[in-house]
Amino acid sequence: VNTTHTELNRSILSSNFIFVADFHTFDHCLKNLIRILKLLVLKNKKVVLALEMISSRDFLLLDSFLKGHLTELEFLESINLGNSWKFPWTHYRSIYEFVKQHPQIEIIGVNTSGTLNKRDTFCAEILANKWMEETDKTFVVLYGEYHLAANKIPQKLNDYLDSGVKITTIHQNLDAPYWKLLKKNKTLTQQMVIKYNSQEFCLLTSPPWMKYESMCYWYENLYDDPDFDLHQFIIENGLKILSTNTIDNFELLYKQLMH
Repeated sequence: VNTTHTELNRSILSSNFIFVADFHTFDHCLKNLIRILKLLVLKNKKVVLALEMISSRDFLLLDSFLKGHLTELEFLESINLGNSWKFPWTHYRSIYEFVKQHPQIEIIGVNTSGTLNKRDTFCAEILANKWMEETDKTFVVLYGEYHLAANKIPQKLNDYLDSGVKITTIHQNLDAPYWKLLKKNKTLTQQMVIKYNSQEFCLLTSPPWMKYESMCYWYENLYDDPDFDLHQFIIENGLKILSTNTIDNFELLYKQLMH
């Protein structure tokens, strides 16, 4: 069902947990996350931001980085981000910059090694345990889209907690609703919100091919150099690999594929 940002915001503000889906190579996901954080800060919510990209064992290093005791490069080297998380660091930098400006937001890592099921269970356990210690806080969880399916982390977390806890899941730029709406309406406006039910929404802020373009560009670098370290390249060169002109990039990629 096509709905409004007002209804989505109402669900966000009344939730104990807000899961936000991440397509790891596409920075639009992070922009929407920042908008959600801004809304919560504006309403004076106490926020805990849980990130998939950070292992729970690195909480001391994360705290040192946020307090300015570690430089960005020292932090990335300390947590071995080149091996643990090869996705574009520059996308995620905006999160840390925002949190440094709003120190009332606490960041925690909720990732670990192992199978997908083990990682999902680990994340749900950490969130449940921390919430039971701090029930006055709103938890925002950024995790990969696959992990936010109804039977994965949200359901596991719900199993740990009582029925009075409200969980909202926000997917981003899923293919099926985009093409369904496009077929029905012929044209789509910017920033559309799809409501699946009272606890599950989808933000449509870009055509789905743009996220795949970002993924193709990332894979292209890894294919040319299996040891390609994207965050290290960015830091050393002061550049963002993924061009901000995504439309031109996609057009070029399309022409190359067609040839």
